[in-house]
Amino acid sequence: MNRTIVVALVVSALSISACSSNGTEERRQAETEAVEVSSLSPRVILTHDKGLTTLDPETGEVLEEIEKNAFLRLNQAGDGRHALVTEGNTLHAYDSGLIEKPHGDHSHFYETDPQLTNVTYDVPQAGHVVPHEGLTALFF
Repeated sequence: MNRTIVVALVVSALSISACSSNGTEERRQAETEAVEVSSLSPRVILTHDKGLTTLDPETGEVLEEIEKNAFLRLNQAGDGRHALVTEGNTLHAYDSGLIEKPHGDHSHFYETDPQLTNVTYDVPQAGHVVPHEGLTALFF
């Protein structure tokens, strides 16, 4: 299979808030299906001319493959869990499936299947995404 890798992004495990109250039903469902692990392993998200692929970099196993016949660009969302996928004039939220929940003096780690979520932002002439100090700005 010959694929041209357009963009690669390694999603690493960074802290996210466990007390967030604006979670969607989709996020709650994904978290209930998550499996607790001792630590998080990074995942690699690639875009190519056939779509989007998420890999386990240690084993090379394909964890998720999404077919899209469009030019896709990856952007860090800034929370260590999500990426924003630019497709034309739409930004799609992609969940890497890596979850960290701070708990007092330590954290609990969970993994679930990576997935393209239903969260989208329709923007004219999608520009770029900049995460900084817990906030993420979308430029268009």
